[in-house]
Amino acid sequence: GEIRTLAGRRIPIVSVHDGEIGLLDNIGSLVGVRQETLATRKHSKSGRPTDIYKYHSLDSESVMQACGKV
Repeated sequence: GEIRTLAGRRIPIVSVHDGEIGLLDNIGSLVGVRQETLATRKHSKSGRPTDIYKYHSLDSESVMQACGKV
């Protein structure tokens, strides 16, 4: 099929995984675009979800920074 584009360009991908990085880290290469992947990369801690997401760099600020990279 045809990849949807914005203004005729391929759109980069930012993927966020609340789990192993290997789940969807190759989507960008499959469709031929740049991809930034955020995922759980270290052992977790207990706490509130907002604190855990920040610990793993899965919070909204980290997602915005990843969008800036791509």
